[in-house]
Amino acid sequence: MIKKLSALFLTASLAATALLLPLNDVLHITFFKRGSMAANAMDIYDSINLDDDSEDVIVFKADISNAIITLSAKSFNYTGKQICPTVKVRRPKGIKDLVQGTQYTVKYYNNINPGTATVEVTGVGQFKGSARATFTIKTPLPPAVVTGLKTLGVSSNAVKLGWNKVGGVKGYVVYLKKDTDKVWTRAVKTTSNVDNYTLTKLTAGANYTFTIRAYITAGKEILSSTYVSTAKASTRPANVTGFKASTSSTTINLAWSKAAGSQGAVIYQAANGKWTRLAKVTGTAYKVTGLKPNTKRRYAIRAYRTVDGKELLSPSITTLDTSTGPALVNFTATAGSKKATLKWSKSTGATGYIAYIKSSANASWQRMTTTKATSFTKTGLTSGKTYYFTVKAYRTDGSKTYNASFKTISVKIK
Repeated sequence: MIKKLSALFLTASLAATALLLPLNDVLHITFFKRGSMAANAMDIYDSINLDDDSEDVIVFKADISNAIITLSAKSFNYTGKQICPTVKVRRPKGIKDLVQGTQYTVKYYNNINPGTATVEVTGVGQFKGSARATFTIKTPLPPAVVTGLKTLGVSSNAVKLGWNKVGGVKGYVVYLKKDTDKVWTRAVKTTSNVDNYTLTKLTAGANYTFTIRAYITAGKEILSSTYVSTAKASTRPANVTGFKASTSSTTINLAWSKAAGSQGAVIYQAANGKWTRLAKVTGTAYKVTGLKPNTKRRYAIRAYRTVDGKELLSPSITTLDTSTGPALVNFTATAGSKKATLKWSKSTGATGYIAYIKSSANASWQRMTTTKATSFTKTGLTSGKTYYFTVKAYRTDGSKTYNASFKTISVKIK
């Protein structure tokens, strides 16, 4: 009992003593069961049995918050991986280094990307507290500049570029600007070390300048220092759409929609299995004349634009098969009582005939009949009124219909 009371006084005395110690030697009191202490515990810290009959032991842990931390180096090159320098820890008045894993643990912070990284050591076992040290990860130098940029291919909305590869880079950033642009626009970033790339979604019929920079990543994108290589390219006009034909007995009228980025169109005609250049026009229509009835023709069209005296054509050719219609129908119109009778001769190649009427010279044509016969009588007309008539031959060829030329005859009804 006397020993227990002595122990209580000792505990209070130790606590008071702890308040008077320097910060780096603050005592930490822990109670252990007797027999649980390491064999070499007295080499590191002291302990006191409270009572011969008690299993409680007072243990004093050493604080390493002011420990001296030595790293294998204070500065490292960026590698893209965790950098973990070797750590040695010694107490300010110690004569030997502490043992990692047994007497302290180590953690690293921000130790991948360039900047200041941190090492933290934390006491374990017989030690408590923690301490930190820092080291530097250097920002890598920018990659070499890219050379040999050139144009490998051009279409209406795409340009393929090629260049000389730069070793050890993550990829490339391609920039562009049009003639009217004052600054570069970042167009694409490759994610591998390639030597070519096709930019898409460009404007048809536009003039571009391109440049390129290599890059690496070190927590952030690091680009080659300057623009060295540039390449120019003019995109082709878009392909022609809406290519169609209307016909008469001796003419074929071609028409189309204006292609984006074009200045006009070039028309070709197939003859004896070969294409020949027929015309170059700036509008959206062209008339082929002097043909014979029932003449089949095949045409093709490409949009064009001229850059520096060079003709740039649309990537694809749009083709059209057509034909003139049958010959003009020569017919007669005879007036009767409230009626008119139309008669005509057969037209070579005609599939049938369509007869029309209109009530005045400026009125619209109204279809009366479609027939394969060579005559037609229109009844129910107004006596004394003048009507206008025509008969148009047509020929069908598959799903297409070709119309002939026509003439107009006026008749005053009886």
